[in-house]
Amino acid sequence: MSYTVLRVTADGVPFRAHHARRIAAGGEDARAAFEAFCAVAAPGIYALRFEGGALSAEPRTHSRLWAGIPVGYAVSPFTNRVGRFAKPPPPSPYAKVRTEGIATLLTDREGEEIFEACSAAVIAWTGERWVMPPPDRPRVASVAEAALEEAGLLTPAPIRVALRQPLLLLNAVIGACTVAPSPCALPPPAAIALVERALRAASGR
Repeated sequence: MSYTVLRVTADGVPFRAHHARRIAAGGEDARAAFEAFCAVAAPGIYALRFEGGALSAEPRTHSRLWAGIPVGYAVSPFTNRVGRFAKPPPPSPYAKVRTEGIATLLTDREGEEIFEACSAAVIAWTGERWVMPPPDRPRVASVAEAALEEAGLLTPAPIRVALRQPLLLLNAVIGACTVAPSPCALPPPAAIALVERALRAASGR
C-alpha cells in the first residue's frame, strides 16, 4: 500500500515526480495508475491511496495550513522510530496530535527538539541558512522537503525549541507556509523568497 496527498492545477501536478516515487512503493501497477490519474484529474486537492491493486482518489476541500497559522506543541507519536518514513494514510497516530486551526509542532519526548508538524515538514532559519532536522529524526519523508534538499537549500541540524528560530512549514499542497509570529519570529522576506523560488522550480511552475 502507498499513499500521498497532492494538488492538481490547470498546469498539472506540482512535484509530480516526487509523488510518483511515493506511490511507486506500491509497485509498477501503482505507478501506472498514478500516471493515468494525472492524465485526467480535474484541478483540486486529492488524497491518493494504492491498495489491493487499485488507486483511490479522495477529494479534499482545503489544506490544514494557511499563512500565519498559530502553533502548538506535542510529543511526536513516532519517537520510537529512527529516520524518515513513508506518509501513513488515515487513520494514523497523527490524528491524536491534530487540533483544527493549529499547526502542532511535534517534538522529542523532552519537548526540546522539533521534528516536524502534524501536517507538514518544518525548516528553520538560522540567520544564515535554512536547516532541516537531521536524517535520523523520526518524521514523514516530505515531498516538499525532498525538493528543497535536492536543490541544495537545506542543511541538517537540530531545530531547538528554546532557540525560537523563525520557521516555515512545508507540504506539497500549500508549498511554504509561515506560522504566527509568536512564539517564533517570521523569517526574513528574502529567506522566504529563496524557499519559494526553489519550490516553484521543483514543482514545474
